[in-house]
Amino acid sequence: MTIVALDLGGVIVDVDHARCQRFLGIDRPALERAFFDGGVHDDVTVGRIDADTFAHAVAERLHRGDAEVRAAWALVVEVALDGKAIVDELLG
Repeated sequence: MTIVALDLGGVIVDVDHARCQRFLGIDRPALERAFFDGGVHDDVTVGRIDADTFAHAVAERLHRGDAEVRAAWALVVEVALDGKAIVDELLG
């Protein structure tokens, strides 16, 4: 499955890393190191690696399972309260 999320200044989606952090039970510095150090986030953002490779790299850093990391990362982006209505209107 491929998912593309467009964040237009928090209009369509809310981005909140704290939800991921709470799910994994780690502090903010640990989250930053695991998900953003070493260029792995940059690589997934521009398509040099796929989401599974990204999740696996992060899981290894956190000594967690790939599925747990995917579930945690999925919590970062959430449709804003009015986001769905905006998208429906644009598509309509």
